[in-house]
Amino acid sequence: MNFTQLEPPSVQDLLRSGKPFVPFSEFSVHDLCDLSHKEANDWLERRLQEEKPFIIHDFDKLDNWDKGVLSSKSLVDLSSSGSIPVRNCQTGRDVRMKLADLFQCQTDPTRSNNVRESLYAKDLQCPEEWVKALRAILPSSLQHLGSLDLFRVLPREIAPEVLMAYAGTQGSLQSQTEYDAYMEELGKSSHTDWANASIAQLRSANFPIYVTYQEPGDLIVYPSATAHQVWNIGPMVTRVVWNIMHTSSMVSFFDYIQPAYQRQCHTDTGRVPLIPLHALRDPTTLSAKELKLLLEIFERLVDDDDAGSNVPVKLVDTILKVPWWNAIIVD
Repeated sequence: MNFTQLEPPSVQDLLRSGKPFVPFSEFSVHDLCDLSHKEANDWLERRLQEEKPFIIHDFDKLDNWDKGVLSSKSLVDLSSSGSIPVRNCQTGRDVRMKLADLFQCQTDPTRSNNVRESLYAKDLQCPEEWVKALRAILPSSLQHLGSLDLFRVLPREIAPEVLMAYAGTQGSLQSQTEYDAYMEELGKSSHTDWANASIAQLRSANFPIYVTYQEPGDLIVYPSATAHQVWNIGPMVTRVVWNIMHTSSMVSFFDYIQPAYQRQCHTDTGRVPLIPLHALRDPTTLSAKELKLLLEIFERLVDDDDAGSNVPVKLVDTILKVPWWNAIIVD
């Protein structure tokens, strides 16, 4: 198998090549449609305990999927007309352009060129119309600020904005990594939110790399502190991404992420340490599992504060603020 080719191979080719490539677990949204609120929560909890990514197909087959709103054209129409930073994935540098121009350069052959074939706009503000359309199709357990998202306890004025839209042209690439040693072997910093890893480099990994093909209406759920890499096969791909602060997120943050933020003097834009304080002010809104964990974390924060500067700092990655998050692709 030739892994040096310019175009990424199919999912089937990667899986046939064997380790480290392994398939995602796959489900249909119809597996969730008939579940009660509690049953849907329990189903998702079981999936998360497996600590493996999975994909849920067919959201676009639901009667309440709003094709008029959940579309690339709608994103352009509802977004600001000003210039935005767009990453050139070949050079790693950002350029400024209007979102409409980014889409236009792919739909108008006279404006397309090789330089613009690998552009990627990230962290676009998700239109309110999209937020409402997603709430209409997603179970509460999978929603931003839903029943399993501890960000819901924070006052709106301090809650982080973690519901974003992304748009990328064919060939653009996005990746994050938690594997410090692996990244160091590739000559890359483990404290970066942007890295280009070729298929040949991925092939050398000594950990599982899960592979799937995502179509419009498919929702991918990534588990704790997951590195991810996306190849856009179509000429223009739009996806919505949101973080969910699950109970396991809290443990991951304080054990793995916050120490590195402190060592690198990074600001905690996630407001995660504020969650125990605000949650415990009204514990009636918490499940028994959430309450038990947050009490333990609060006691730990008090103990760490008493210990002062003698608390050892771990050398760990700084990239991800929450351990699991969702990405749904739209047409």
